[in-house]
Amino acid sequence: PGCATCTGPEPCLASYNWVFRTTLLTFSVMCAGFTVVLVLYMYQHRKVKVFKVASPIFLTITLLGCAFMYLEMAAIFPILDTYSCIATKWTRHMGFCVTYTALLMKTWRVSLTYRVKSAHKVKLTDKQLLQWMVPILLVMLIYLGTWTLSAPPTAEKIVDQNGLIFKQCS
Repeated sequence: PGCATCTGPEPCLASYNWVFRTTLLTFSVMCAGFTVVLVLYMYQHRKVKVFKVASPIFLTITLLGCAFMYLEMAAIFPILDTYSCIATKWTRHMGFCVTYTALLMKTWRVSLTYRVKSAHKVKLTDKQLLQWMVPILLVMLIYLGTWTLSAPPTAEKIVDQNGLIFKQCS
């Protein structure tokens, strides 16, 4: 089964290690779920000084970006086709961009605050930082959209050392 032309009773497709795949999926979904629980905990305790100073909005954005990256495994779990390969690339890259752009904005605020040499303090609000974050994410969306339209990732058939066929995203 799985061959274009049969040469005998032996299979052509490499078999999945379902226990391992299910374990990885379970771990990924649990991590994503735990990340969402952290978001809810942080929202519930947003008035606590440590969360208030750390900017709850950007902590939430960072955690949700991480949860988005965790869901990459869920995209390729059942079958591997062009759509799941696209979903894998999008979850990985958008999650990374969201997470690290939020961290960059927080770091930038600290940098600007301590770089000012004047007597009065610079106050950068979360709203201002979000306005600077949106164009970065928009560039990433345009990049991923262009990449997907021009050269969408596909599920390529690869032959292992035993002559068995398996699929991998290009």
